[in-house]
Amino acid sequence: MAKDAEERNHLVAQFGIFVLALSVAVGTQAIFPKTALAQQGARGAAPAAVADQGLTDPALIGALDTHAHMAPDSPEPQVRGIDVIEYAQMAKARGMRGFVIKQQYDQTAQLAYIARKMVPGLEVFGGIVMSRTVGGMSAEAVQHMAKVTGGWGRIVWMSTFDAENQVRYSKENRPSVPVSRGGAFLPEVKEVMSPPLFDLFLSMRGIAQRHGYDVYRMLRSQGWTDPDLLAAALLHDVGKGRLSVASRALWVLLGAWSKGLRERLALHPVLGRWLGLRVNLYHAALGAELVHQAQGSLITAWLIANHELQGHADPVLQALQRADSDS
Repeated sequence: MAKDAEERNHLVAQFGIFVLALSVAVGTQAIFPKTALAQQGARGAAPAAVADQGLTDPALIGALDTHAHMAPDSPEPQVRGIDVIEYAQMAKARGMRGFVIKQQYDQTAQLAYIARKMVPGLEVFGGIVMSRTVGGMSAEAVQHMAKVTGGWGRIVWMSTFDAENQVRYSKENRPSVPVSRGGAFLPEVKEVMSPPLFDLFLSMRGIAQRHGYDVYRMLRSQGWTDPDLLAAALLHDVGKGRLSVASRALWVLLGAWSKGLRERLALHPVLGRWLGLRVNLYHAALGAELVHQAQGSLITAWLIANHELQGHADPVLQALQRADSDS
């Protein structure tokens, strides 16, 4: 159980359909020294010129900064002293793995896409803060960010300057973004924080999560960005539930010996259930039903239901099957 939890946490840190960043974080001030900011507070002001002092530290090598502010951005609360391309160039020169772009009032998936294109070899991710400018606690805004070209929008932050508590603390008379009422989270907060499909992913055994993520990464490396396909990659084995590693191994070994015998054993009223073979036999259909109940798309459910069906001409299904077989 402890090993499963460790694997699950490792996967969630990388999958981070919406909230996670558990890699080594390094504060921006350790990388980029403070510079004078020109036209502080002026609307639309450009960032001040940045002089790279060449400062470095061994801790930066391979590090992923999970909270980095930079231009282009609105000048409130302050003008940013460096833009995204300059930041990316400096980060790569320091041997960093990458960074996450954070802005208070906009989603940053587009900036992540541009930074990756301009500075190849660096892992740059975008995110979104649930501010009033994006509709507050808006699941639609999160979904839009996730679908931006490249799929690099990965992180969701709760509201910051527009947070109800912050507005109250600042004694400001303006609208805010509440997250609870009467001691309970608002429905829209739950929708943003805990998507049903993400809950399904977390319900899987660690070994199944790792395999699903491997399939996902292979498809992404091949250029696939279809959200229905990528969801199917992560969840195609969700129908196996908490099936033990031994039952999974037995299914593979029996299939290599005799698929006919394996199916007969799976359908046996006692052995099929006791050995976990029946779940293996029907896991595709079971997984599709779980995704449907979790309000997943019909295409995702169809891909999962048919991911072991051989000979189908659909190119998207074939891509999923090849990635599953090769992972």
